[in-house]
Amino acid sequence: MDRGLALVLLAAVLCSAASIAIHYPPLRIGYKLNDFGIQYSDIVNGIFLDRFSPQLPLNPSKLQTEWFNPSKLLSLLSGEPVCPAPYIDYLFEYPPLVGGLWFATTCLSIELAFGKGVQPLEVSNAIRRAADINFLIQSSILSACFVALSAVLYKLLRRLGRDWRRAVLLSVLPSSVMYLAYNWDAIVALLAVLAISSFASERYLRSGLCVGLAIATKILGYALAIAMLYELVQRAFKEGSLDSLKRFCIGLAAGCGVPFLALAAAAPQGLFAMFSHAASWYCENCIYLPFIRSPTSPALHIVALSVTAVAMLAVLAPSMRGLECVSRVSFLAMCVAILFSYIFAPQMWLELSPLAMLALSSRELKLFVAGDVLNAGIMLAFFKDVDLRALLLPYVPGMSLRFDPWSLSSPVQWIAMARNVVLLFVWASCLASTYSRCRWERYPNT
Repeated sequence: MDRGLALVLLAAVLCSAASIAIHYPPLRIGYKLNDFGIQYSDIVNGIFLDRFSPQLPLNPSKLQTEWFNPSKLLSLLSGEPVCPAPYIDYLFEYPPLVGGLWFATTCLSIELAFGKGVQPLEVSNAIRRAADINFLIQSSILSACFVALSAVLYKLLRRLGRDWRRAVLLSVLPSSVMYLAYNWDAIVALLAVLAISSFASERYLRSGLCVGLAIATKILGYALAIAMLYELVQRAFKEGSLDSLKRFCIGLAAGCGVPFLALAAAAPQGLFAMFSHAASWYCENCIYLPFIRSPTSPALHIVALSVTAVAMLAVLAPSMRGLECVSRVSFLAMCVAILFSYIFAPQMWLELSPLAMLALSSRELKLFVAGDVLNAGIMLAFFKDVDLRALLLPYVPGMSLRFDPWSLSSPVQWIAMARNVVLLFVWASCLASTYSRCRWERYPNT
Protein backbone atom coordinates (compact mmCIF):
# COMPACT_ATOMS: atom_id res chain seq x y z
CA MET A 1 0.00 0.00 0.00
CA ASP A 2 1.06 3.57 -0.70
CA ARG A 3 2.74 4.82 2.49
CA GLY A 4 1.01 8.18 2.22
CA LEU A 5 -2.38 6.52 1.92
CA ALA A 6 -1.56 4.26 4.86
CA LEU A 7 -0.78 7.31 7.01
CA VAL A 8 -4.02 8.99 5.91
CA LEU A 9 -6.06 5.90 6.79
CA LEU A 10 -4.32 5.53 10.15
CA ALA A 11 -5.08 9.17 10.99
CA ALA A 12 -8.73 8.66 10.00
CA VAL A 13 -9.03 5.56 12.19
CA LEU A 14 -7.47 7.37 15.16
CA CYS A 15 -9.78 10.36 14.64
CA SER A 16 -12.78 8.02 14.57
CA ALA A 17 -11.64 6.23 17.72
CA ALA A 18 -11.12 9.51 19.55
CA SER A 19 -14.54 10.81 18.54
CA ILE A 20 -16.25 7.60 19.63
CA ALA A 21 -14.36 7.62 22.93
CA ILE A 22 -15.44 11.12 23.93
CA HIS A 23 -19.09 10.53 23.03
CA TYR A 24 -19.59 6.88 24.05
CA PRO A 25 -21.82 7.05 27.16
CA PRO A 26 -20.25 4.25 29.31
CA LEU A 27 -16.80 5.84 29.03
CA ARG A 28 -18.01 9.11 30.53
CA ILE A 29 -17.80 7.74 34.06
CA GLY A 30 -14.03 8.09 34.10
CA TYR A 31 -13.98 11.62 32.71
CA LYS A 32 -12.58 14.44 34.80
CA LEU A 33 -13.24 17.07 32.13
CA ASN A 34 -16.65 17.90 33.62
CA ASP A 35 -17.96 19.34 30.37
CA PHE A 36 -21.14 17.87 28.94
CA GLY A 37 -20.42 19.76 25.71
CA ILE A 38 -17.63 17.28 24.98
CA GLN A 39 -19.78 14.28 25.82
CA TYR A 40 -22.99 15.38 24.10
CA SER A 41 -24.05 13.91 20.74
CA ASP A 42 -27.21 14.30 18.71
CA ILE A 43 -27.31 10.53 18.20
CA VAL A 44 -27.63 9.77 21.93
CA ASN A 45 -28.80 12.92 23.69
CA GLY A 46 -30.51 14.82 20.90
CA ILE A 47 -32.71 12.02 19.59
CA PHE A 48 -32.55 8.60 21.26
CA LEU A 49 -32.77 9.59 24.92
CA ASP A 50 -35.12 12.43 24.03
CA ARG A 51 -37.64 10.44 21.97
CA PHE A 52 -37.55 7.30 24.14
CA SER A 53 -37.27 8.99 27.53
CA PRO A 54 -39.18 7.23 30.35
CA GLN A 55 -40.08 10.71 31.63
CA LEU A 56 -41.71 11.79 28.37
CA PRO A 57 -45.26 10.61 29.33
CA LEU A 58 -45.05 12.99 32.30
CA ASN A 59 -44.89 15.89 29.83
CA PRO A 60 -48.12 15.62 27.76
CA SER A 61 -47.37 18.73 25.70
CA LYS A 62 -43.99 17.45 24.53
CA LEU A 63 -45.37 13.96 24.04
CA GLN A 64 -48.08 15.29 21.75
CA THR A 65 -45.57 17.40 19.81
CA GLU A 66 -42.99 14.66 19.26
CA TRP A 67 -45.16 11.54 18.94
CA PHE A 68 -47.83 10.79 16.35
CA ASN A 69 -48.52 7.37 17.86
CA PRO A 70 -47.79 7.59 21.62
CA SER A 71 -49.07 4.06 22.22
CA LYS A 72 -45.87 2.71 20.67
CA LEU A 73 -43.78 4.62 23.20
CA LEU A 74 -45.98 3.50 26.08
CA SER A 75 -45.62 -0.12 24.95
CA LEU A 76 -41.84 0.26 24.85
CA LEU A 77 -41.79 1.90 28.29
CA SER A 78 -43.88 -0.93 29.69
CA GLY A 79 -41.05 -3.31 28.79
CA GLU A 80 -42.20 -4.67 25.42
CA PRO A 81 -39.45 -4.94 22.75
CA VAL A 82 -41.36 -2.88 20.17
CA CYS A 83 -39.61 -0.73 17.59
CA PRO A 84 -41.32 2.61 16.87
CA ALA A 85 -40.85 3.86 13.31
CA PRO A 86 -39.53 7.38 12.63
CA TYR A 87 -41.88 9.64 10.67
CA ILE A 88 -44.75 7.18 11.28
CA ASP A 89 -44.77 6.94 15.08
CA TYR A 90 -42.71 9.98 16.07
CA LEU A 91 -41.15 13.18 14.76
CA PHE A 92 -37.82 12.65 13.05
CA GLU A 93 -36.19 15.84 11.80
CA TYR A 94 -33.69 14.36 9.34
CA PRO A 95 -34.22 13.27 5.69
CA PRO A 96 -35.15 9.71 4.67
CA LEU A 97 -31.69 8.19 4.21
CA VAL A 98 -30.83 9.00 7.82
CA GLY A 99 -34.33 7.97 8.86
CA GLY A 100 -33.97 4.55 7.26
CA LEU A 101 -30.58 4.04 8.86
CA TRP A 102 -31.95 5.20 12.21
CA PHE A 103 -34.92 2.83 12.02
CA ALA A 104 -32.64 -0.15 11.32
CA THR A 105 -30.17 0.61 14.12
CA THR A 106 -32.80 1.48 16.74
CA CYS A 107 -34.72 -1.73 16.02
CA LEU A 108 -31.54 -3.77 16.39
CA SER A 109 -30.44 -1.96 19.55
CA ILE A 110 -33.88 -2.30 21.20
CA GLU A 111 -33.98 -5.99 20.34
CA LEU A 112 -30.52 -6.54 21.84
CA ALA A 113 -31.22 -4.46 24.96
CA PHE A 114 -34.77 -5.64 25.68
CA GLY A 115 -34.54 -9.24 24.53
CA LYS A 116 -38.01 -10.79 24.83
CA GLY A 117 -39.06 -8.02 27.21
CA VAL A 118 -38.03 -6.46 30.52
CA GLN A 119 -39.79 -5.66 33.77
CA PRO A 120 -41.13 -2.09 34.11
CA LEU A 121 -38.56 -1.28 36.81
CA GLU A 122 -35.77 -2.24 34.39
CA VAL A 123 -37.00 -0.14 31.49
CA SER A 124 -34.77 2.88 32.22
CA ASN A 125 -31.66 0.70 32.26
CA ALA A 126 -32.79 -1.08 29.09
CA ILE A 127 -33.32 2.26 27.32
CA ARG A 128 -29.82 3.33 28.34
CA ARG A 129 -28.34 0.04 27.08
CA ALA A 130 -30.22 0.44 23.80
CA ALA A 131 -28.89 4.00 23.46
CA ASP A 132 -25.32 2.75 23.99
CA ILE A 133 -25.71 -0.04 21.44
CA ASN A 134 -27.33 2.28 18.93
CA PHE A 135 -24.50 4.76 19.33
CA LEU A 136 -21.86 2.09 18.69
CA ILE A 137 -23.60 0.92 15.52
CA GLN A 138 -24.17 4.45 14.23
CA SER A 139 -20.66 5.62 15.06
CA SER A 140 -19.16 2.55 13.37
CA ILE A 141 -21.01 3.44 10.17
CA LEU A 142 -19.92 7.08 10.44
CA SER A 143 -16.32 6.01 11.07
CA ALA A 144 -16.35 3.78 7.99
CA CYS A 145 -17.63 6.73 5.94
CA PHE A 146 -14.90 8.98 7.34
CA VAL A 147 -12.15 6.48 6.53
CA ALA A 148 -13.52 6.11 2.99
CA LEU A 149 -13.77 9.90 2.73
CA SER A 150 -10.12 10.26 3.72
CA ALA A 151 -9.04 7.71 1.11
CA VAL A 152 -10.99 9.44 -1.68
CA LEU A 153 -9.70 12.84 -0.55
CA TYR A 154 -6.11 11.57 -0.67
CA LYS A 155 -6.52 10.41 -4.27
CA LEU A 156 -8.16 13.67 -5.34
CA LEU A 157 -5.40 15.73 -3.72
CA ARG A 158 -2.82 13.71 -5.66
CA ARG A 159 -4.76 14.33 -8.88
CA LEU A 160 -4.81 18.06 -8.16
CA GLY A 161 -1.10 18.14 -7.35
CA ARG A 162 -1.82 19.42 -3.86
CA ASP A 163 -0.06 18.32 -0.69
CA TRP A 164 -1.59 14.94 0.21
CA ARG A 165 -0.97 15.70 3.89
CA ARG A 166 -4.10 17.83 3.76
CA ALA A 167 -5.96 14.50 4.04
CA VAL A 168 -4.13 13.91 7.33
CA LEU A 169 -4.97 17.44 8.44
CA LEU A 170 -8.66 16.61 8.02
CA SER A 171 -8.34 13.95 10.74
CA VAL A 172 -6.55 16.19 13.25
CA LEU A 173 -8.90 19.14 12.98
CA PRO A 174 -10.67 19.67 16.33
CA SER A 175 -14.10 19.77 14.68
CA SER A 176 -13.49 16.41 13.00
CA VAL A 177 -12.81 14.80 16.37
CA MET A 178 -15.65 16.63 18.08
CA TYR A 179 -18.41 16.10 15.51
CA LEU A 180 -17.63 12.86 13.67
CA ALA A 181 -19.49 10.49 16.04
CA TYR A 182 -22.09 13.16 16.72
CA ASN A 183 -24.39 13.53 13.72
CA TRP A 184 -24.56 12.30 10.11
CA ASP A 185 -22.48 14.97 8.37
CA ALA A 186 -19.63 12.55 7.57
CA ILE A 187 -21.98 10.70 5.21
CA VAL A 188 -22.79 13.94 3.38
CA ALA A 189 -19.09 14.80 3.18
CA LEU A 190 -18.27 11.42 1.61
CA LEU A 191 -21.09 11.71 -0.92
CA ALA A 192 -20.08 15.29 -1.78
CA VAL A 193 -16.47 14.31 -2.48
CA LEU A 194 -17.61 11.33 -4.59
CA ALA A 195 -19.95 13.65 -6.51
CA ILE A 196 -17.10 16.10 -7.17
CA SER A 197 -14.78 13.33 -8.36
CA SER A 198 -17.45 11.88 -10.65
CA PHE A 199 -18.48 15.27 -12.06
CA ALA A 200 -14.88 16.19 -12.88
CA SER A 201 -14.47 12.80 -14.60
CA GLU A 202 -17.68 13.38 -16.60
CA ARG A 203 -19.50 10.48 -14.95
CA TYR A 204 -22.66 12.50 -14.58
CA LEU A 205 -25.08 9.70 -13.71
CA ARG A 206 -22.94 8.69 -10.74
CA SER A 207 -22.40 12.33 -9.75
CA GLY A 208 -26.14 13.02 -9.79
CA LEU A 209 -26.79 9.89 -7.75
CA CYS A 210 -24.27 10.96 -5.09
CA VAL A 211 -25.72 14.47 -4.91
CA GLY A 212 -29.23 13.04 -4.62
CA LEU A 213 -28.18 10.72 -1.81
CA ALA A 214 -26.47 13.67 -0.09
CA ILE A 215 -29.75 15.61 -0.17
CA ALA A 216 -31.58 12.54 1.15
CA THR A 217 -29.09 12.57 4.04
CA LYS A 218 -28.98 16.30 4.79
CA ILE A 219 -30.97 18.89 2.83
CA LEU A 220 -27.86 21.09 2.56
CA GLY A 221 -26.74 18.96 -0.37
CA TYR A 222 -29.16 21.03 -2.47
CA ALA A 223 -26.31 23.51 -2.98
CA LEU A 224 -24.31 20.97 -4.98
CA ALA A 225 -27.38 20.13 -7.05
CA ILE A 226 -27.95 23.80 -7.95
CA ALA A 227 -24.31 24.41 -8.88
CA MET A 228 -23.94 21.28 -10.99
CA LEU A 229 -27.33 21.59 -12.68
CA TYR A 230 -26.62 25.20 -13.63
CA GLU A 231 -23.24 24.20 -15.05
CA LEU A 232 -24.77 21.44 -17.16
CA VAL A 233 -27.58 23.70 -18.39
CA GLN A 234 -24.96 26.23 -19.47
CA ARG A 235 -23.03 23.53 -21.30
CA ALA A 236 -26.21 22.29 -22.96
CA PHE A 237 -26.82 25.76 -24.42
CA LYS A 238 -23.19 26.20 -25.48
CA GLU A 239 -22.61 22.69 -26.82
CA GLY A 240 -26.08 21.87 -28.10
CA SER A 241 -26.31 18.53 -26.29
CA LEU A 242 -28.56 17.50 -23.40
CA ASP A 243 -26.93 14.12 -22.79
CA SER A 244 -24.83 15.13 -19.76
CA LEU A 245 -27.73 17.02 -18.19
CA LYS A 246 -30.09 14.07 -18.70
CA ARG A 247 -27.71 11.61 -17.07
CA PHE A 248 -27.15 13.88 -14.08
CA CYS A 249 -30.90 14.43 -13.63
CA ILE A 250 -31.60 10.69 -13.78
CA GLY A 251 -29.02 10.07 -11.05
CA LEU A 252 -30.33 12.98 -8.99
CA ALA A 253 -33.91 11.73 -9.25
CA ALA A 254 -32.87 8.22 -8.24
CA GLY A 255 -30.80 9.38 -5.27
CA CYS A 256 -33.12 12.08 -3.98
CA GLY A 257 -36.53 11.69 -5.56
CA VAL A 258 -37.05 8.01 -4.82
CA PRO A 259 -36.35 8.23 -1.04
CA PHE A 260 -38.50 11.33 -0.58
CA LEU A 261 -41.36 9.94 -2.69
CA ALA A 262 -41.24 6.70 -0.73
CA LEU A 263 -41.38 8.66 2.52
CA ALA A 264 -44.25 10.79 1.21
CA ALA A 265 -46.21 7.65 0.37
CA ALA A 266 -45.46 5.88 3.66
CA ALA A 267 -45.65 8.78 6.11
CA PRO A 268 -46.94 12.08 4.67
CA GLN A 269 -47.53 13.46 8.17
CA GLY A 270 -43.95 12.68 9.16
CA LEU A 271 -42.54 14.26 6.00
CA PHE A 272 -44.55 17.43 6.55
CA ALA A 273 -43.50 17.55 10.21
CA MET A 274 -39.84 17.18 9.21
CA PHE A 275 -39.99 20.21 6.90
CA SER A 276 -42.12 22.21 9.36
CA HIS A 277 -39.61 21.53 12.12
CA ALA A 278 -36.76 22.90 10.00
CA ALA A 279 -38.77 25.87 8.75
CA SER A 280 -39.68 26.98 12.28
CA TRP A 281 -36.14 26.76 13.69
CA TYR A 282 -34.44 29.74 15.30
CA CYS A 283 -31.16 31.50 14.46
CA GLU A 284 -28.75 28.77 15.53
CA ASN A 285 -25.27 30.33 15.59
CA CYS A 286 -26.24 32.18 12.41
CA ILE A 287 -24.41 35.09 10.86
CA TYR A 288 -27.44 37.39 11.13
CA LEU A 289 -27.73 37.45 14.93
CA PRO A 290 -25.82 40.76 15.44
CA PHE A 291 -28.26 42.45 13.04
CA ILE A 292 -31.60 40.89 13.99
CA ARG A 293 -30.64 40.83 17.71
CA SER A 294 -33.14 38.11 18.66
CA PRO A 295 -32.66 34.46 17.57
CA THR A 296 -36.43 34.20 17.04
CA SER A 297 -36.85 37.40 15.00
CA PRO A 298 -39.73 37.16 12.49
CA ALA A 299 -37.47 38.70 9.84
CA LEU A 300 -34.90 35.91 10.15
CA HIS A 301 -36.17 33.53 7.48
CA ILE A 302 -36.81 36.24 4.88
CA VAL A 303 -33.36 37.76 5.38
CA ALA A 304 -31.63 34.38 5.25
CA LEU A 305 -33.47 33.31 2.09
CA SER A 306 -32.71 36.61 0.34
CA VAL A 307 -29.01 36.64 1.19
CA THR A 308 -28.63 32.96 0.33
CA ALA A 309 -30.22 33.49 -3.09
CA VAL A 310 -27.95 36.43 -3.93
CA ALA A 311 -24.82 34.63 -2.70
CA MET A 312 -25.72 31.51 -4.67
CA LEU A 313 -26.06 33.57 -7.85
CA ALA A 314 -22.54 34.90 -7.27
CA VAL A 315 -21.21 31.35 -6.96
CA LEU A 316 -22.81 30.13 -10.20
CA ALA A 317 -20.85 32.45 -12.52
CA PRO A 318 -17.54 30.50 -12.74
CA SER A 319 -17.14 27.42 -14.91
CA MET A 320 -16.90 23.93 -13.39
CA ARG A 321 -14.51 22.43 -15.96
CA GLY A 322 -11.76 20.35 -14.41
CA LEU A 323 -11.33 18.99 -10.90
CA GLU A 324 -9.96 22.23 -9.45
CA CYS A 325 -12.91 24.33 -10.58
CA VAL A 326 -15.47 21.68 -9.63
CA SER A 327 -13.91 21.58 -6.15
CA ARG A 328 -13.84 25.35 -5.82
CA VAL A 329 -17.42 25.98 -6.91
CA SER A 330 -18.68 23.05 -4.81
CA PHE A 331 -16.96 24.44 -1.71
CA LEU A 332 -18.35 27.91 -2.38
CA ALA A 333 -21.88 26.57 -2.94
CA MET A 334 -21.83 24.51 0.25
CA CYS A 335 -20.53 27.55 2.14
CA VAL A 336 -23.52 29.53 0.88
CA ALA A 337 -25.95 26.84 2.04
CA ILE A 338 -24.36 26.69 5.49
CA LEU A 339 -22.88 30.12 6.25
CA PHE A 340 -25.86 32.14 5.02
CA SER A 341 -28.52 29.83 6.42
CA TYR A 342 -30.37 30.66 9.64
CA ILE A 343 -29.09 27.33 10.97
CA PHE A 344 -25.33 26.88 11.29
CA ALA A 345 -25.02 24.02 13.75
CA PRO A 346 -21.35 23.32 14.51
CA GLN A 347 -21.44 19.76 13.15
CA MET A 348 -22.20 21.17 9.68
CA TRP A 349 -18.57 22.30 9.51
CA LEU A 350 -17.64 18.69 8.81
CA GLU A 351 -19.41 18.97 5.44
CA LEU A 352 -17.08 21.84 4.48
CA SER A 353 -13.75 20.48 5.74
CA PRO A 354 -12.92 17.96 2.96
CA LEU A 355 -14.03 20.43 0.28
CA ALA A 356 -11.79 23.06 1.86
CA MET A 357 -8.82 20.69 1.57
CA LEU A 358 -9.44 20.47 -2.17
CA ALA A 359 -10.38 24.06 -2.93
CA LEU A 360 -8.42 26.46 -0.73
CA SER A 361 -4.99 28.00 -1.08
CA SER A 362 -2.48 27.61 1.74
CA ARG A 363 -3.31 31.05 3.13
CA GLU A 364 -7.04 30.42 2.98
CA LEU A 365 -6.62 26.99 4.55
CA LYS A 366 -4.82 28.51 7.55
CA LEU A 367 -7.81 30.78 8.12
CA PHE A 368 -10.15 27.82 7.70
CA VAL A 369 -8.24 25.89 10.39
CA ALA A 370 -8.63 28.87 12.73
CA GLY A 371 -12.36 28.79 12.03
CA ASP A 372 -12.38 25.05 12.74
CA VAL A 373 -10.88 25.62 16.19
CA LEU A 374 -13.53 28.23 16.95
CA ASN A 375 -16.23 25.89 15.67
CA ALA A 376 -15.12 23.14 18.05
CA GLY A 377 -15.17 25.72 20.84
CA ILE A 378 -18.91 26.29 20.42
CA MET A 379 -19.85 22.98 22.02
CA LEU A 380 -17.00 23.19 24.53
CA ALA A 381 -18.49 26.47 25.75
CA PHE A 382 -22.20 25.72 25.28
CA PHE A 383 -22.96 24.03 28.61
CA LYS A 384 -20.46 26.32 30.38
CA ASP A 385 -22.38 29.45 29.44
CA VAL A 386 -23.13 30.46 33.04
CA ASP A 387 -19.53 29.85 34.13
CA LEU A 388 -18.19 31.98 31.28
CA ARG A 389 -20.68 34.73 32.06
CA ALA A 390 -19.57 34.67 35.71
CA LEU A 391 -15.94 35.16 34.64
CA LEU A 392 -16.85 38.07 32.38
CA LEU A 393 -19.42 39.68 34.67
CA PRO A 394 -17.00 42.22 36.26
CA TYR A 395 -15.70 43.33 32.85
CA VAL A 396 -18.74 43.37 30.55
CA PRO A 397 -21.44 45.97 31.31
CA GLY A 398 -24.95 44.54 31.23
CA MET A 399 -23.83 40.92 31.37
CA SER A 400 -26.53 38.82 33.05
CA LEU A 401 -25.84 35.61 34.95
CA ARG A 402 -28.19 33.10 33.30
CA PHE A 403 -27.97 30.09 31.02
CA ASP A 404 -28.80 31.44 27.57
CA PRO A 405 -26.19 30.29 25.02
CA TRP A 406 -28.46 31.26 22.11
CA SER A 407 -28.56 35.01 22.81
CA LEU A 408 -26.22 37.66 21.48
CA SER A 409 -24.99 38.41 25.02
CA SER A 410 -23.61 34.88 25.40
CA PRO A 411 -19.87 34.14 25.02
CA VAL A 412 -20.98 31.07 23.06
CA GLN A 413 -22.41 33.34 20.38
CA TRP A 414 -19.26 35.45 20.40
CA ILE A 415 -17.32 32.33 19.47
CA ALA A 416 -19.89 31.50 16.79
CA MET A 417 -19.69 35.05 15.39
CA ALA A 418 -15.91 34.87 15.21
CA ARG A 419 -16.19 31.55 13.36
CA ASN A 420 -18.72 33.02 10.94
CA VAL A 421 -16.55 36.04 10.18
CA VAL A 422 -13.52 33.83 9.52
CA LEU A 423 -15.51 31.61 7.16
CA LEU A 424 -16.94 34.67 5.42
CA PHE A 425 -13.40 35.92 4.70
CA VAL A 426 -12.40 32.47 3.43
CA TRP A 427 -15.48 32.31 1.20
CA ALA A 428 -14.92 35.80 -0.24
CA SER A 429 -11.23 35.12 -0.91
CA CYS A 430 -11.95 31.78 -2.58
CA LEU A 431 -14.75 33.34 -4.64
CA ALA A 432 -12.45 36.10 -5.93
CA SER A 433 -9.69 33.67 -6.94
CA THR A 434 -12.23 31.29 -8.50
CA TYR A 435 -13.52 34.07 -10.73
CA SER A 436 -10.02 34.49 -12.18
CA ARG A 437 -9.12 30.79 -12.41
CA CYS A 438 -12.40 29.26 -13.62
CA ARG A 439 -13.63 31.48 -16.42
CA TRP A 440 -15.85 30.11 -19.15
CA GLU A 441 -13.75 31.77 -21.85
CA ARG A 442 -10.72 29.71 -20.86
CA TYR A 443 -12.35 26.72 -22.52
CA PRO A 444 -12.61 27.26 -26.29
CA ASN A 445 -14.85 24.22 -26.78
CA THR A 446 -17.65 25.73 -24.70
